[in-house]
Amino acid sequence: MEQQGMIGAVNGGPAFTVQIDDKNNPDESVALGYLQADVKVVYLSVIEKFLINVEGGPSVRIERRSTQSQ
Repeated sequence: MEQQGMIGAVNGGPAFTVQIDDKNNPDESVALGYLQADVKVVYLSVIEKFLINVEGGPSVRIERRSTQSQ
């Protein structure tokens, strides 16, 4: 989309950013199986609907750990 000129900042800034690290995913949330991705997109036109497809693989394994100290 960026290469097609559909997204991006007119001043040359980034078209999108993704944050998915320990700042928005504290250990307590990850231990419960949650993962948060904060995505920002700069549109170059009027957008009514913006769809994002997320895909996870069948090889993903989730291990639950207690956050309580023992």
